[in-house]
Amino acid sequence: MLVNSRLHEFLWYELFMNTFRTLFLVLVASQILGCSTIKASKIDGSCYRTNFETELWSTYDNVYVGPFLLGYQDKPELTDDNSPVGVIGKNTSLEVQRVIKGGNGSRSFLRIQLKVLDGLHQGKIVDIPTCASYHPLPKWIKGCTLDPNQIAIDSNFLSPCEI
Repeated sequence: MLVNSRLHEFLWYELFMNTFRTLFLVLVASQILGCSTIKASKIDGSCYRTNFETELWSTYDNVYVGPFLLGYQDKPELTDDNSPVGVIGKNTSLEVQRVIKGGNGSRSFLRIQLKVLDGLHQGKIVDIPTCASYHPLPKWIKGCTLDPNQIAIDSNFLSPCEI
């Protein structure tokens, strides 16, 4: 009877340890690989217009960026393409769809995704350069806050839509 009791304790201990190891590995992997969560922000649904023609780049669609990134000057690190997939014209309307808090295990950042409302690329969801890892300079926001309600779009790049 004593042998069965010890065997039973041992099996429960092994089950507990295996479960604990699995949960620990999942936690470590999520920290290493990074994760993203959508954050409510005062700029959600806001409309902006581009102040100049800008390039539209196809990107990796990962924790750092969605499928497209706006930018100009240099090729972003987040693409294998050697040239942009298109151009977003001056005065194109964009609506803030979501603010995403991301992280790469050692650093947290906010990303901003907007929907193109008119023009050739209407309907596409695009990231704008922020303080997110690997985003090109210059960034299109003022400051590098992690508070989604403190985000300020740089008016050198995007202006509020006129009502």
